[in-house]
Amino acid sequence: ALASKIDFGNGDSPLSDSSYTTVSPKCYKNSTTLARLEPNGKILFGFHLDWKIQVPSNVTKILSPYSPGIYNAFVQLDATKGNGSEYDVNLVNWHAQQIQLAGGGFFELTIEPISDLAGLTDELFTRIATQCRVINEKYGIPILLRFGHEMNGIKSSKLI
Repeated sequence: ALASKIDFGNGDSPLSDSSYTTVSPKCYKNSTTLARLEPNGKILFGFHLDWKIQVPSNVTKILSPYSPGIYNAFVQLDATKGNGSEYDVNLVNWHAQQIQLAGGGFFELTIEPISDLAGLTDELFTRIATQCRVINEKYGIPILLRFGHEMNGIKSSKLI
């Protein structure tokens, strides 16, 4: 049901800005023998930054001539807030922009639910997927989305 609500370019986009309708060519690997994430004869490594004191461009300067392939950021999701403020959309966009300014790389976006999972709706997941697509198109940044990582145990009162 969720996939049928997400448009990836067929004209029924949930976006208010219709200029974002296709996936950026920068986010595709042009190879028939390599997987999309696999670098051509290189090792792919990444970082989880303390974004309060470090940004990707600083890391690339420190590691020059090497450059990380993946930058991770954690964002909390609180379904009790409602009205589209469940997570900080501007912060997620800022992370993507910083990765682009550093020369690119994959954005490993880790979304951590901090409230009862029963409050998470298809509409919320559609907004998250749409935002990922917009980031992909606007910044040319591929996204590896980790949702609810390390969720050991019951996280919903409806399951008890």
